Amino acid sequence: LRDLLLRNETLQLIDLSDNDFIGYTGGLVVAEGIARNSGLQELNLSRNRFNSQSTEGIFEALGRNGMILRLILHDVAIPRNDSAALLRQTFQGSMLQTIDLGSNPLGEQDIEMLAQGLRDNRMLRRLYLQGLGLCNESLLLIGEALTVNTTLEFLDVKEAYSFYQRSIIRNRLDDVGIRAFLRLLPRMHGLKELHGLSITNEE
Repeated sequence: LRDLLLRNETLQLIDLSDNDFIGYTGGLVVAEGIARNSGLQELNLSRNRFNSQSTEGIFEALGRNGMILRLILHDVAIPRNDSAALLRQTFQGSMLQTIDLGSNPLGEQDIEMLAQGLRDNRMLRRLYLQGLGLCNESLLLIGEALTVNTTLEFLDVKEAYSFYQRSIIRNRLDDVGIRAFLRLLPRMHGLKELHGLSITNEE
């Protein structure tokens, strides 16, 4: 796999989802290959397990690569609050147009850096944040960032099943938080699709 990533410049898509064999050490090998491959456009690492070191390596590699357009990191158990600065770096230093971070236990620091990354980013078009267990404050941070970002067109914040936690990860939102987010919609000039929010009680 390392040799393939290092030597093959014509490969555009790699799907390594559902491969526990990659593991922690394998994550670092993948990171090395990502950093040095200039042809890769789409990478799917969903439902693999990485630790802090391999997660850090992958995010840093993405910042150095700068050519990947679509990244799927769904349900990879990103260590909570370990990836905050790395998330921001990835947004700033890459050409990513789609990123899926769904079903990962991101912490408050991660969400704050994610929001800051959205403020600065002018490339991202689609963002999948299903199953993050968002609270009112986290959702509002994202909403405020999207009043500055003019290029993101698609946002998904639905609840979602986590393979590793073996349960549906539910958002911790109430009508107050959702309405606060929705009041920002007129200022989100790029957003065209929003999925996963619903009001339970009509005013």
